[in-house]
Amino acid sequence: MEDFPDWLNPFYRSPLRELYWTVLGLLSVVLVFVLMGGLGIWWTGLLAIVNAGLFIATRLAFKRADKRLSLISLAKEEMVEFDQVLGGLDFDPQREGVAPDAVQDHREALQRRADAARLRHGSQALDATGDALAALRRLEMRLYGDSRIDRSDSWRARERERLARIDDPGPPLHVLNGAGNAVVPLPEGLPDHVLMTAGDHGAIRVELLRHRKGEAEETVFTGGRKVVGLWEVRHLRIEAEGAWAISLHDAGGVPRFTSQAEGEGDDVLFYRGPKGIAFIEAEPGFEVVGLARDLGWLEQIASSHHGCVALGGPALMSIQAKGKWRIVVTEAAEIRDFDTDIKGRGDEVVRYTGPDAMIDASWAGQWFELHRLDGEFHRESELIASVPRRRTSVRPQRGSVRLRHGALLQVLADHEEWTLAVSR
Repeated sequence: MEDFPDWLNPFYRSPLRELYWTVLGLLSVVLVFVLMGGLGIWWTGLLAIVNAGLFIATRLAFKRADKRLSLISLAKEEMVEFDQVLGGLDFDPQREGVAPDAVQDHREALQRRADAARLRHGSQALDATGDALAALRRLEMRLYGDSRIDRSDSWRARERERLARIDDPGPPLHVLNGAGNAVVPLPEGLPDHVLMTAGDHGAIRVELLRHRKGEAEETVFTGGRKVVGLWEVRHLRIEAEGAWAISLHDAGGVPRFTSQAEGEGDDVLFYRGPKGIAFIEAEPGFEVVGLARDLGWLEQIASSHHGCVALGGPALMSIQAKGKWRIVVTEAAEIRDFDTDIKGRGDEVVRYTGPDAMIDASWAGQWFELHRLDGEFHRESELIASVPRRRTSVRPQRGSVRLRHGALLQVLADHEEWTLAVSR
């Protein structure tokens, strides 16, 4: 975790930050004293350079130490939260009839909590406590259908509010023009993510470079519209046969749609309509990722080339496709209900109408997620996930969770069969 997102900035709060300014002030006093000491211009200049170097070195050292202590502080707070939740959990893995998934979540939670206490590196400890809380949250969801641990919903809600405040389309942040093959520098001050677009001038290929004559990081753009990450990127290597024009935009430059959109290949779009159900028709290899206001990753929206997903609106989305695709959003759509069991393929929105009960999920594909939706069609809680959220997580091909009457659910799955059924 080298850089915190904006919503985590308040957690930089170790006492070193205030101490840094104290040390900086003392060094400034020393510099002024030397300058007034009448040691001569040559000595004064030399000491000024030395003090300037001390200022820079001190700032870097304190910044690094501040981040490390801040990460350790966050990890310790999450350990306290974990211990409090676990202490109030009525769960015995040896109890008769306990689901294997629940036992696995309990074991993973305890193991990662032990790892967090052992690790000394701040970011590693924070990853471990995050894993432990995520496993404990899944356990609570399986047992009670709800959890006292909020792992992601609050910051996603804030991002949705930020998306709603995006202004009407404006001019690009920067435009690059040229002809043929070239290596061009990027201007200072660009955000970490930008929307890259190219005019209709023919075939083009863009690679990212840290240094003008360095090796390419990757080929990120071959035309159309695409979100590109510019961390530590200073130049673009462009290969084209004729004239070209590349525009760099923020989220305000993403094209809007309110009811339907279609295209071919990768694209980036901004859904600005009301809440609805989005029906997808596409060729295999289709996927939709939700983006935040800064064009960074927010959530998975669709994972199948067939089916439907709930859109709360507004939704900024990156489409990854190998062929033609079409998305149609309707406000009033038929949602399948079930009170005992239901089967399907791909992405779908379903509603559970039976009494509060434990539900067993099974799936044949590699990808499966089950989310609970709120009244505005936003994803409220992740109930089951077969895709590892962290490098240490491994999920089975079966899962169970307690559902309440009337629960509105979003299934995300590849094009293989899945089943939801009341436990027998």
